Amino acid sequence: FDGDVNLELVSGTGWLEITLDVPFIFDPTTTNLVVAVDENSPSYSSGSDEFLCDQDVRANVSRYYYSDSTNLDPAAPSQAGTVSSYYPNMRFEFGDIPAGALITVSPNPHDFGTVIFQTSSTQVFTIQNIGSGTGDITSVTITGTNAGEFAIQNLASTPFSLESSASENFDVVYTPTIEGAVTANLEVVDNVTRQTHIIPLSGEGFDPVVSTFPYEEDFEDGGALPIGWTQDVADDFDWIIYAGGTPSSATGPTTDHNPGTSAGYYLFTESSGNNGNTANVISPPLNISSLTNPYLGFWYHMYGAAMGTLNVDYSTDGGANWANLWTLTGDQGDLWKQAIVELPAGTNLLRFSGTTGTSYTSDMAFDDVSVFDLDYPIFSVSPESKDFGMVNAGYVSEEETFTITNVGAGVLSITNV
Repeated sequence: FDGDVNLELVSGTGWLEITLDVPFIFDPTTTNLVVAVDENSPSYSSGSDEFLCDQDVRANVSRYYYSDSTNLDPAAPSQAGTVSSYYPNMRFEFGDIPAGALITVSPNPHDFGTVIFQTSSTQVFTIQNIGSGTGDITSVTITGTNAGEFAIQNLASTPFSLESSASENFDVVYTPTIEGAVTANLEVVDNVTRQTHIIPLSGEGFDPVVSTFPYEEDFEDGGALPIGWTQDVADDFDWIIYAGGTPSSATGPTTDHNPGTSAGYYLFTESSGNNGNTANVISPPLNISSLTNPYLGFWYHMYGAAMGTLNVDYSTDGGANWANLWTLTGDQGDLWKQAIVELPAGTNLLRFSGTTGTSYTSDMAFDDVSVFDLDYPIFSVSPESKDFGMVNAGYVSEEETFTITNVGAGVLSITNV
Protein backbone atom coordinates (compact mmCIF):
# COMPACT_ATOMS: atom_id res chain seq x y z
CA PHE A 1 0.00 0.00 0.00
CA ASP A 2 1.24 3.50 -0.86
CA GLY A 3 -1.14 6.39 -0.27
CA ASP A 4 -2.92 8.67 2.15
CA VAL A 5 -5.05 7.53 5.08
CA ASN A 6 -7.62 9.92 6.51
CA LEU A 7 -8.57 9.00 10.05
CA GLU A 8 -9.85 11.19 12.84
CA LEU A 9 -7.91 9.95 15.83
CA VAL A 10 -10.56 9.60 18.54
CA SER A 11 -10.06 7.23 21.46
CA GLY A 12 -12.09 4.04 21.17
CA THR A 13 -12.86 4.26 17.46
CA GLY A 14 -11.27 0.86 16.78
CA TRP A 15 -9.00 -0.23 14.00
CA LEU A 16 -8.51 1.22 10.54
CA GLU A 17 -8.04 -1.63 8.08
CA ILE A 18 -5.74 -1.12 5.11
CA THR A 19 -5.72 -3.74 2.37
CA LEU A 20 -2.45 -3.96 0.47
CA ASP A 21 -2.68 -2.99 -3.19
CA VAL A 22 -0.23 -5.72 -4.18
CA PRO A 23 0.04 -8.93 -2.10
CA PHE A 24 3.57 -10.17 -1.47
CA ILE A 25 5.36 -13.12 0.09
CA PHE A 26 6.93 -12.39 3.47
CA ASP A 27 9.40 -14.70 5.16
CA PRO A 28 9.93 -13.47 8.76
CA THR A 29 13.05 -15.62 9.16
CA THR A 30 14.97 -13.72 6.50
CA THR A 31 13.20 -10.41 6.00
CA ASN A 32 12.27 -7.37 8.06
CA LEU A 33 8.95 -5.68 7.40
CA VAL A 34 9.27 -1.87 7.47
CA VAL A 35 6.21 0.37 7.65
CA ALA A 36 6.75 4.13 7.35
CA VAL A 37 4.04 6.58 8.38
CA ASP A 38 4.04 10.32 7.82
CA GLU A 39 1.61 11.91 10.28
CA ASN A 40 0.78 15.61 10.23
CA SER A 41 -1.10 16.48 13.40
CA PRO A 42 -1.49 19.82 15.17
CA SER A 43 0.15 19.92 18.60
CA TYR A 44 1.75 16.54 17.98
CA SER A 45 4.63 15.94 20.40
CA SER A 46 6.68 13.27 22.08
CA GLY A 47 3.98 13.04 24.74
CA SER A 48 1.29 12.04 22.24
CA ASP A 49 -0.04 8.50 22.17
CA GLU A 50 -1.66 8.77 18.75
CA PHE A 51 0.93 6.52 17.13
CA LEU A 52 3.39 4.91 19.55
CA CYS A 53 1.28 3.06 22.10
CA ASP A 54 3.06 0.41 24.14
CA GLN A 55 6.48 -0.90 25.08
CA ASP A 56 8.08 -4.17 24.02
CA VAL A 57 10.65 -6.16 25.95
CA ARG A 58 12.81 -6.02 22.85
CA ALA A 59 14.77 -2.92 21.94
CA ASN A 60 14.95 -1.06 18.64
CA VAL A 61 11.51 -1.97 17.30
CA SER A 62 10.68 1.51 16.00
CA ARG A 63 12.18 4.86 15.11
CA TYR A 64 10.36 8.18 15.45
CA TYR A 65 11.22 11.64 14.23
CA TYR A 66 9.52 14.97 14.93
CA SER A 67 9.95 18.07 12.79
CA ASP A 68 7.97 21.28 12.32
CA SER A 69 9.88 22.18 9.15
CA THR A 70 10.64 18.92 7.33
CA ASN A 71 7.89 16.77 5.86
CA LEU A 72 9.50 13.35 5.51
CA ASP A 73 8.82 10.96 2.65
CA PRO A 74 7.47 7.58 3.84
CA ALA A 75 8.89 5.98 0.70
CA ALA A 76 12.39 6.94 1.90
CA PRO A 77 12.38 6.60 5.71
CA SER A 78 14.82 8.87 7.53
CA GLN A 79 17.79 7.43 9.39
CA ALA A 80 17.53 10.35 11.78
CA GLY A 81 15.38 10.41 14.88
CA THR A 82 15.16 8.27 17.98
CA VAL A 83 15.27 4.47 18.17
CA SER A 84 12.65 3.25 20.61
CA SER A 85 11.40 0.10 22.33
CA TYR A 86 7.85 1.38 21.94
CA TYR A 87 5.97 -0.18 19.07
CA PRO A 88 3.37 1.42 16.81
CA ASN A 89 -0.33 0.96 17.34
CA MET A 90 -0.79 -1.45 14.46
CA ARG A 91 -1.16 -5.15 13.75
CA PHE A 92 -0.67 -7.33 10.70
CA GLU A 93 -2.75 -10.17 9.33
CA PHE A 94 -1.05 -12.76 7.15
CA GLY A 95 -2.55 -15.48 4.98
CA ASP A 96 -1.29 -18.63 3.31
CA ILE A 97 0.43 -18.56 -0.05
CA PRO A 98 -2.30 -19.07 -2.66
CA ALA A 99 -2.48 -22.50 -4.26
CA GLY A 100 -1.31 -22.34 -7.87
CA ALA A 101 0.23 -19.32 -9.57
CA LEU A 102 -1.02 -15.81 -8.76
CA ILE A 103 0.30 -12.92 -10.86
CA THR A 104 0.51 -9.32 -9.66
CA VAL A 105 1.75 -6.17 -11.41
CA SER A 106 3.00 -3.11 -9.59
CA PRO A 107 2.79 -0.19 -9.34
CA ASN A 108 -0.87 0.04 -10.21
CA PRO A 109 -1.77 2.68 -11.40
CA HIS A 110 1.08 5.07 -12.21
CA ASP A 111 1.11 8.80 -12.97
CA PHE A 112 4.33 10.06 -14.56
CA GLY A 113 3.47 13.63 -13.61
CA THR A 114 4.55 16.59 -15.71
CA VAL A 115 7.35 15.85 -18.16
CA ILE A 116 9.02 18.44 -20.40
CA PHE A 117 9.18 17.90 -24.15
CA GLN A 118 12.42 16.29 -25.42
CA THR A 119 12.91 14.58 -22.05
CA SER A 120 11.64 11.27 -20.66
CA SER A 121 10.41 9.80 -17.40
CA THR A 122 10.99 6.13 -16.60
CA GLN A 123 9.13 3.90 -14.16
CA VAL A 124 10.16 0.37 -13.21
CA PHE A 125 7.27 -2.10 -13.18
CA THR A 126 7.35 -5.53 -11.56
CA ILE A 127 5.44 -8.65 -12.57
CA GLN A 128 5.53 -11.15 -9.69
CA ASN A 129 4.16 -14.60 -9.03
CA ILE A 130 3.07 -14.68 -5.40
CA GLY A 131 1.41 -18.08 -5.69
CA SER A 132 2.82 -21.58 -5.23
CA GLY A 133 2.78 -22.78 -8.82
CA THR A 134 4.43 -21.66 -12.05
CA GLY A 135 2.72 -19.09 -14.25
CA ASP A 136 3.37 -17.87 -17.79
CA ILE A 137 3.18 -14.29 -19.02
CA THR A 138 1.92 -14.39 -22.58
CA SER A 139 1.98 -10.70 -23.53
CA VAL A 140 2.84 -7.23 -22.20
CA THR A 141 1.56 -4.31 -24.28
CA ILE A 142 0.50 -0.68 -24.05
CA THR A 143 -2.93 0.22 -25.36
CA GLY A 144 -5.31 3.13 -25.18
CA THR A 145 -5.81 6.63 -26.52
CA ASN A 146 -2.22 7.85 -26.15
CA ALA A 147 -0.34 4.55 -26.27
CA GLY A 148 2.28 6.08 -28.58
CA GLU A 149 3.48 8.36 -25.80
CA PHE A 150 4.72 5.37 -23.78
CA ALA A 151 7.22 2.59 -24.55
CA ILE A 152 8.18 -0.70 -22.89
CA GLN A 153 11.90 -1.34 -22.45
CA ASN A 154 14.12 -4.03 -20.91
CA LEU A 155 11.42 -6.71 -20.86
CA ALA A 156 12.13 -10.40 -21.40
CA SER A 157 10.69 -11.82 -24.60
CA THR A 158 7.15 -13.12 -24.17
CA PRO A 159 6.00 -15.65 -23.36
CA PHE A 160 8.11 -16.26 -20.24
CA SER A 161 7.55 -18.25 -17.05
CA LEU A 162 7.62 -17.16 -13.41
CA GLU A 163 8.09 -19.74 -10.70
CA SER A 164 6.72 -19.17 -7.20
CA SER A 165 8.10 -15.89 -5.70
CA ALA A 166 9.87 -15.06 -8.98
CA SER A 167 9.51 -11.63 -10.56
CA GLU A 168 10.36 -9.78 -13.77
CA ASN A 169 11.24 -6.08 -13.81
CA PHE A 170 10.93 -3.85 -16.86
CA ASP A 171 10.69 -0.16 -17.72
CA VAL A 172 7.87 1.95 -19.08
CA VAL A 173 9.16 5.21 -20.55
CA TYR A 174 7.01 8.30 -21.08
CA THR A 175 8.38 10.67 -23.75
CA PRO A 176 5.80 13.39 -24.37
CA THR A 177 5.05 14.75 -27.83
CA ILE A 178 1.51 15.87 -26.95
CA GLU A 179 1.05 18.90 -24.71
CA GLY A 180 -1.37 18.36 -21.85
CA ALA A 181 -2.78 15.28 -20.14
CA VAL A 182 -2.44 11.84 -21.75
CA THR A 183 -3.63 8.38 -20.73
CA ALA A 184 -2.95 4.78 -21.74
CA ASN A 185 -3.05 1.28 -20.27
CA LEU A 186 -0.29 -1.20 -19.55
CA GLU A 187 -1.80 -4.63 -20.21
CA VAL A 188 -0.24 -7.84 -18.89
CA VAL A 189 -1.81 -11.19 -19.83
CA ASP A 190 -1.06 -14.38 -17.89
CA ASN A 191 -2.06 -17.98 -18.65
CA VAL A 192 -3.21 -18.82 -15.14
CA THR A 193 -6.70 -17.40 -15.40
CA ARG A 194 -6.29 -15.86 -18.88
CA GLN A 195 -6.64 -12.60 -17.01
CA THR A 196 -5.60 -9.27 -18.48
CA HIS A 197 -4.06 -7.06 -15.79
CA ILE A 198 -4.85 -3.45 -16.76
CA ILE A 199 -2.64 -0.79 -15.21
CA PRO A 200 -3.74 2.80 -15.97
CA LEU A 201 -0.93 5.11 -17.08
CA SER A 202 -1.10 8.88 -17.13
CA GLY A 203 1.13 11.87 -17.58
CA GLU A 204 1.18 15.46 -18.71
CA GLY A 205 3.41 16.79 -21.46
CA PHE A 206 4.77 20.31 -21.16
CA ASP A 207 6.26 22.26 -24.06
CA PRO A 208 8.60 24.77 -22.39
CA VAL A 209 9.05 26.93 -25.50
CA VAL A 210 7.35 30.27 -24.85
CA SER A 211 5.67 31.46 -28.06
CA THR A 212 2.56 33.20 -26.68
CA PHE A 213 3.05 36.77 -25.51
CA PRO A 214 3.05 38.68 -23.31
CA TYR A 215 4.87 36.08 -21.23
CA GLU A 216 4.78 36.83 -17.50
CA GLU A 217 6.39 34.93 -14.62
CA ASP A 218 5.86 36.04 -11.03
CA PHE A 219 7.34 32.89 -9.39
CA GLU A 220 4.22 32.36 -7.28
CA ASP A 221 4.42 28.57 -7.53
CA GLY A 222 4.54 27.79 -3.83
CA GLY A 223 8.29 27.97 -3.52
CA ALA A 224 9.17 25.77 -6.50
CA LEU A 225 11.11 26.96 -9.53
CA PRO A 226 8.57 27.22 -12.38
CA ILE A 227 8.64 24.44 -14.98
CA GLY A 228 10.97 25.43 -17.79
CA TRP A 229 13.28 27.54 -15.61
CA THR A 230 16.55 25.78 -14.76
CA GLN A 231 19.50 26.29 -12.43
CA ASP A 232 22.83 26.37 -14.24
CA VAL A 233 24.82 23.31 -13.15
CA ALA A 234 28.10 24.91 -14.26
CA ASP A 235 27.99 27.91 -11.88
CA ASP A 236 29.10 28.24 -8.24
CA PHE A 237 25.75 28.11 -6.41
CA ASP A 238 22.00 28.39 -7.03
CA TRP A 239 19.47 31.17 -6.92
CA ILE A 240 16.97 30.57 -4.09
CA ILE A 241 13.22 31.03 -4.53
CA TYR A 242 12.09 32.68 -1.33
CA ALA A 243 9.30 34.50 0.50
CA GLY A 244 9.71 37.15 3.19
CA GLY A 245 12.93 38.86 4.16
CA THR A 246 16.27 37.26 3.36
CA PRO A 247 18.06 35.67 6.36
CA SER A 248 20.74 38.37 6.66
CA SER A 249 20.15 41.90 7.94
CA ALA A 250 20.92 45.09 6.00
CA THR A 251 20.63 43.33 2.65
CA GLY A 252 18.01 41.84 0.38
CA PRO A 253 14.28 42.58 0.17
CA THR A 254 11.72 42.05 2.94
CA THR A 255 8.89 41.23 0.51
CA ASP A 256 8.57 40.29 -3.13
CA HIS A 257 7.70 42.94 -5.72
CA ASN A 258 4.18 41.77 -6.49
CA PRO A 259 1.99 41.17 -4.50
CA GLY A 260 4.46 42.96 -2.22
CA THR A 261 3.83 40.83 0.84
CA SER A 262 5.92 38.47 2.94
CA ALA A 263 3.99 35.58 1.37
CA GLY A 264 5.05 36.47 -2.18
CA TYR A 265 7.99 34.72 -3.83
CA TYR A 266 11.10 36.02 -5.61
CA LEU A 267 14.58 34.74 -6.47
CA PHE A 268 17.67 35.87 -4.58
CA THR A 269 21.35 35.08 -4.11
CA GLU A 270 22.30 33.99 -0.57
CA SER A 271 25.68 35.72 -0.33
CA SER A 272 26.55 34.39 3.13
CA GLY A 273 29.27 31.83 2.46
CA ASN A 274 29.21 32.66 -1.26
CA ASN A 275 31.36 35.78 -1.49
CA GLY A 276 32.58 36.46 -5.01
CA ASN A 277 30.64 33.52 -6.45
CA THR A 278 28.22 33.44 -9.39
CA ALA A 279 24.72 31.97 -9.57
CA ASN A 280 22.91 31.55 -12.89
CA VAL A 281 19.28 30.74 -13.55
CA ILE A 282 18.03 30.25 -17.10
CA SER A 283 14.62 31.05 -18.57
CA PRO A 284 12.48 28.68 -20.60
CA PRO A 285 13.24 28.64 -24.35
CA LEU A 286 11.74 31.60 -26.22
CA ASN A 287 10.40 31.99 -29.74
CA ILE A 288 10.03 35.75 -30.21
CA SER A 289 9.67 35.66 -34.01
CA SER A 290 6.07 36.89 -33.76
CA LEU A 291 7.07 40.07 -31.88
CA THR A 292 7.69 43.33 -33.73
CA ASN A 293 9.51 45.10 -30.87
CA PRO A 294 10.50 42.36 -28.38
CA TYR A 295 11.37 43.63 -24.93
CA LEU A 296 12.29 42.14 -21.57
CA GLY A 297 10.97 43.63 -18.36
CA PHE A 298 11.82 42.63 -14.79
CA TRP A 299 12.09 44.05 -11.30
CA TYR A 300 15.32 43.88 -9.31
CA HIS A 301 16.36 44.57 -5.72
CA MET A 302 20.04 45.29 -4.97
CA TYR A 303 20.44 46.47 -1.40
CA GLY A 304 23.58 45.96 0.66
CA ALA A 305 26.91 47.65 1.34
CA ALA A 306 28.87 44.90 -0.43
CA MET A 307 26.41 44.47 -3.30
CA GLY A 308 27.87 42.69 -6.32
CA THR A 309 26.77 42.61 -9.97
CA LEU A 310 23.55 41.48 -11.60
CA ASN A 311 23.82 40.58 -15.28
CA VAL A 312 21.13 39.55 -17.73
CA ASP A 313 22.55 37.64 -20.69
CA TYR A 314 20.91 36.36 -23.86
CA SER A 315 21.57 33.49 -26.25
CA THR A 316 20.49 32.96 -29.85
CA ASP A 317 21.78 29.39 -30.11
CA GLY A 318 20.09 27.60 -27.21
CA GLY A 319 22.73 28.43 -24.61
CA ALA A 320 25.87 27.43 -26.50
CA ASN A 321 27.00 31.06 -26.43
CA TRP A 322 25.95 34.03 -24.30
CA ALA A 323 26.17 37.82 -24.70
CA ASN A 324 25.42 40.49 -22.12
CA LEU A 325 22.10 42.32 -22.40
CA TRP A 326 22.00 44.36 -19.16
CA THR A 327 24.28 44.85 -16.16
CA LEU A 328 24.26 46.74 -12.87
CA THR A 329 26.72 46.82 -9.97
CA GLY A 330 26.55 48.12 -6.42
CA ASP A 331 24.00 49.14 -3.79
CA GLN A 332 20.81 50.54 -5.36
CA GLY A 333 18.89 51.14 -2.13
CA ASP A 334 16.28 49.16 -0.25
CA LEU A 335 13.57 49.16 -2.92
CA TRP A 336 12.43 47.30 -6.01
CA LYS A 337 13.31 48.92 -9.35
CA GLN A 338 12.22 48.07 -12.87
CA ALA A 339 14.41 47.39 -15.87
CA ILE A 340 13.13 47.31 -19.46
CA VAL A 341 15.50 46.36 -22.24
CA GLU A 342 15.13 45.52 -25.93
CA LEU A 343 15.73 41.92 -26.94
CA PRO A 344 18.00 41.25 -29.93
CA ALA A 345 16.45 39.38 -32.84
CA GLY A 346 16.68 35.63 -32.48
CA THR A 347 16.95 35.62 -28.68
CA ASN A 348 15.84 32.19 -27.48
CA LEU A 349 17.18 32.03 -23.90
CA LEU A 350 17.75 34.49 -21.06
CA ARG A 351 20.14 34.05 -18.14
CA PHE A 352 19.98 35.97 -14.86
CA SER A 353 23.50 35.93 -13.45
CA GLY A 354 24.31 37.24 -9.99
CA THR A 355 27.90 37.64 -8.80
CA THR A 356 28.07 38.41 -5.10
CA GLY A 357 30.32 40.95 -3.42
CA THR A 358 32.89 40.65 -0.67
CA SER A 359 30.60 40.03 2.32
CA TYR A 360 27.16 38.79 3.34
CA THR A 361 25.47 42.11 2.41
CA SER A 362 25.10 41.12 -1.24
CA ASP A 363 21.67 39.46 -1.35
CA MET A 364 20.39 40.59 -4.75
CA ALA A 365 16.96 39.59 -6.05
CA PHE A 366 14.70 39.71 -9.09
CA ASP A 367 10.97 39.16 -9.66
CA ASP A 368 8.11 39.56 -12.15
CA VAL A 369 9.83 38.78 -15.43
CA SER A 370 7.96 39.57 -18.65
CA VAL A 371 8.64 39.35 -22.37
CA PHE A 372 6.34 41.43 -24.52
CA ASP A 373 5.86 43.44 -27.70
CA LEU A 374 6.54 47.07 -26.83
CA ASP A 375 4.29 49.46 -28.76
CA TYR A 376 4.33 52.53 -26.49
CA PRO A 377 6.92 55.09 -25.29
CA ILE A 378 8.60 54.69 -21.91
CA PHE A 379 10.17 57.60 -20.03
CA SER A 380 13.61 57.14 -18.50
CA VAL A 381 15.88 59.70 -16.87
CA SER A 382 19.49 59.23 -15.80
CA PRO A 383 20.68 59.71 -13.17
CA GLU A 384 17.49 59.08 -11.21
CA SER A 385 18.69 61.27 -8.35
CA LYS A 386 21.59 63.59 -7.52
CA ASP A 387 22.88 64.85 -4.19
CA PHE A 388 24.63 68.19 -4.73
CA GLY A 389 25.89 68.21 -1.16
CA MET A 390 26.28 71.38 0.91
CA VAL A 391 26.55 74.61 -1.13
CA ASN A 392 27.07 78.01 0.50
CA ALA A 393 24.60 80.75 -0.36
CA GLY A 394 25.72 82.81 -3.32
CA TYR A 395 27.87 80.07 -4.76
CA VAL A 396 27.11 77.87 -7.74
CA SER A 397 27.14 74.14 -7.25
CA GLU A 398 28.79 71.64 -9.55
CA GLU A 399 26.88 70.82 -12.72
CA GLU A 400 25.14 67.54 -13.44
CA THR A 401 23.85 66.47 -16.83
CA PHE A 402 20.53 64.64 -16.83
CA THR A 403 19.51 62.57 -19.84
CA ILE A 404 15.90 61.83 -20.78
CA THR A 405 15.52 58.74 -22.95
CA ASN A 406 12.59 57.03 -24.61
CA VAL A 407 13.38 53.38 -23.94
CA GLY A 408 10.11 52.29 -25.54
CA ALA A 409 8.52 52.60 -28.94
CA GLY A 410 6.68 55.46 -30.58
CA VAL A 411 7.09 59.15 -29.77
CA LEU A 412 7.62 60.38 -26.19
CA SER A 413 6.31 63.94 -25.63
CA ILE A 414 7.90 65.97 -22.83
CA THR A 415 5.50 68.66 -21.66
CA ASN A 416 7.46 70.21 -18.83
CA VAL A 417 10.82 70.00 -17.07
